[in-house]
This record gives sequence, structure tokens and C-alpha cells, in this order.
Amino acid sequence: MSANDLDSLSSYTLKTAGDDIINFQKNPTQEGWNKMDTSIKNTLATYDGPGKEISSRILVSLADGTVAYWSAGRSNNTWLDFTKKTLYSDNLNTRPAAMTALLSQSGVGYGEYLSSTLGSLGTYPPIATKYTRTGISATKPLGLLLIVFTRDLS
Repeated sequence: MSANDLDSLSSYTLKTAGDDIINFQKNPTQEGWNKMDTSIKNTLATYDGPGKEISSRILVSLADGTVAYWSAGRSNNTWLDFTKKTLYSDNLNTRPAAMTALLSQSGVGYGEYLSSTLGSLGTYPPIATKYTRTGISATKPLGLLLIVFTRDLS
């Protein structure tokens, strides 16, 4: 997977679900969360670009780093879990690539890490990520859109 693959899914997500994501980040209501959930699920179901054969996930956070949506969240990706802040344990804003997206002029940050939840570091491929800031500027962010791909090391 390459940065272009991440860019492709990120662009497609913003095109197909961006309005619902941004509207939710501006005004986090249950109705807005439900619209965003439907849009993201439709995006993942209809995406036909580079990386479609790879495990793709979408995460949305608010400006304070609280995770509002995590497509890999399985059964605990609900409005109630968002309001209880149980969707994702980490504050997204503490990650270097997220900080780059939040603070840079481009509003984009790329990263790669090894997931401790996937098992031993020598067995599983690294995770490629792209963070995109939503909002007007680094001084007025609404939050982040995170695209995640599992990379093939071969």
C-alpha cells in the first residue's frame, strides 16, 4: 500500500460521507451520528479504488481527540459508546501523525505503526494511516478523519 492508496480512500470518503462527517463534528447529535454511520458504511461498501482488497477502516474524531466513530469497533461502535467515550481508549491527538495533521498547513499526516492488538511484532504487517484534519484551519479544527490500511510486507 502506498500514500496514494490512502489518498484515494480518503478522497472517496470525503466525497461520499464528508458532509455527514463534518456536520456531525460541528454539532454532535444522535441524528447526526446515525447519518454519519450510514454514510461511512455505504462508503466502505461501495469503494472500488486502490486498496479495496485490503482491510480498510475509518475513524472520525472530534477536535479534542475524542473518537466519535470507529468502523472497526464492531458491536461497540454506537452513539451510546461515543457518549460514554468507550469507542477507543486513546486520545487520537497524542499520535505524531495526528498532531501533524492538526497543526500543519496541509492538514494531513501519514503514519505507520505495529498494532499490539494483532499479536507479535514479527508476524503481522504494519498499519498504514492517513490523518486528515477537518475544519477551516489548524486554529479552528473540527477533528480528524483517519483512514487505516493493513499493509502487505511482501
